[in-house]
Amino acid sequence: MKNTYLRIGNYVYVESEKQVAKVQSILNDCIYTNWGTHSIPFCEPIPLTEDWLLRFGWKRYGIFTNQLYITNGIITLVSSKDFCIDMEIEGQLLPINHIKYIHQLQNLYYALTGAELTQTT
Repeated sequence: MKNTYLRIGNYVYVESEKQVAKVQSILNDCIYTNWGTHSIPFCEPIPLTEDWLLRFGWKRYGIFTNQLYITNGIITLVSSKDFCIDMEIEGQLLPINHIKYIHQLQNLYYALTGAELTQTT
């Protein structure tokens, strides 16, 4: 991971601590969280999964033709195996194959809405 991939508020997995951390600040190759300082090369991106989407408040609203639809009312993700296939915004289906990790979704969500994507549970 590079520090340019991250922004304040992103969630990452800190390998040395074996737990998820929320980025509080970034300086050079370190992230700062409420429980310590961590070198970015030792942080891993968190794969985008249904469980994480549910933590962010997304809701499942159907499975059609073997595709799962999950939405938060603003963005709908459509997937057959994972959540990096398509995104639907106001009826427009957009391919987003490069969105595979939580921090990428958080950054995209912020760019589209101006609001932070945080855990609700």
